[in-house]
Amino acid sequence: MADNKILAKHKAEAAAVGLILIGPGKNANYRNYRFSECGHEDNITTKAVRDNQFRCQQCFNEKLEAEASSVG
Repeated sequence: MADNKILAKHKAEAAAVGLILIGPGKNANYRNYRFSECGHEDNITTKAVRDNQFRCQQCFNEKLEAEASSVG
């Protein structure tokens, strides 16, 4: 029963910051999330989600590549 409460808490925290919880992560401090805006997936610490201190690394890399291409 406690696991269901914890799962509900993690889902609510994720939804509040634009993420969808999709499963467990690489260890107890991480979870797999899908970004609602772009659909990319990443392992993020639960603390980073609570503090809203994360970004989509794949989108960030794509942005940097596009900027580098435009500059030459």
